[in-house]
Amino acid sequence: MNCRSCDSADLFLAVNLGMMPIAEAFLNNEKEPSYTYPTKMYICKKCGLGQLDIDIDRNKIFNDKYYFLSSKSNSVKENAQKFVDAILPEININDWVLEIGSNDGYLLNYFVKNGIDVLGIDPSKTTALYATIKNIPTVVDFFGTELAKTILKLKGYPKLIIVNNVLAHVPDIKDFMNGISILCNDDTIVNIENPSIMNIIRYNHFDTIYHEHYSYLSANAVNYLANNAGLNLFSLQKNSIQGESNKYILSKTKQSNNFVLQEIEFEKNNGLFDENVWKDYSNNLEKDINIFYEKIKNLYSLNKVVCGYAASSKAVELLNFAKINYKWIKSIADDAEEKQNKFLPGLKIPIVSLEDMLKENPDEIIIFSWNLYNEILAKLKSKGYNGKIWKWDDK
Repeated sequence: MNCRSCDSADLFLAVNLGMMPIAEAFLNNEKEPSYTYPTKMYICKKCGLGQLDIDIDRNKIFNDKYYFLSSKSNSVKENAQKFVDAILPEININDWVLEIGSNDGYLLNYFVKNGIDVLGIDPSKTTALYATIKNIPTVVDFFGTELAKTILKLKGYPKLIIVNNVLAHVPDIKDFMNGISILCNDDTIVNIENPSIMNIIRYNHFDTIYHEHYSYLSANAVNYLANNAGLNLFSLQKNSIQGESNKYILSKTKQSNNFVLQEIEFEKNNGLFDENVWKDYSNNLEKDINIFYEKIKNLYSLNKVVCGYAASSKAVELLNFAKINYKWIKSIADDAEEKQNKFLPGLKIPIVSLEDMLKENPDEIIIFSWNLYNEILAKLKSKGYNGKIWKWDDK
């Protein structure tokens, strides 16, 4: 294989999760087949990009069955509001804002409320429909150089381009970045936010490796991509979203600050691109997964009712990788009505509403979306649940 970014053939296998279903391919019934595909993450020694070695047709992922709605999370909406409040002073009333991967329009809506012209792009008709209901103009398409040229002709250069938790979802990452560059003039700022690949080994976030994520980003990888597209990674900020996310800020004219340069060196000096470091991680992961497997198996043998909360991609990866028996988890609650009354890919565990899950009287509840742990914990407590609540890697 060759690197998606730099075309180098010098890559090493970092994590192998085996055969896994598409994480968002929820099933309508228990008899519906759940297809699986290899899930191996490689890292390029030349540019640092983490990447899967297979391209699942993006239309199989981002289609009418794609049910991830950002506005279902209060913490996501709160972070969006803070971002808009911070950036608004730099946006003039005659400027316009583009968001690529705008989902249900939750973020652009804050700009609209402040009188700023916006445009969203999202490939899923399902999520785009929610945006149009909010009067957020949305193009239903995959972004790349051709769409960028069309947008430029119709609207000119945006002042701000937002790419939050999207760059990793792109199979042709070079064409995507070149498309961004086409839409940039000297005044355009590009805000790219994504969890760092370092989270996998630092926080054991292997459950963020799935087919929807074609790539896994680092400062080194984004810097290489940006430079090849005629852009500069001039600033980098960190936040606690998704464990720890990097906010990469790009421009055609601004030069990299010291923190960007320090982060690039930090990644190199702390084993992020060291094959032996990843081998050690994989060995430790196998031990952790075995502990989780035995824990769930033991609870079932004791006739304990175990349920889950959040039928997320993380849940799909964890439970399928651990080869949990579908009988061991009674049901998984999810707040997205679109997921309810469906079944988890692979294991075919029923997905229900929170109210229906609580009717099972679970002895224990596993929160699968660890990034929303506090939010979900508070919700369970508010419903009067007083059983045990935990994350998969709690000791």
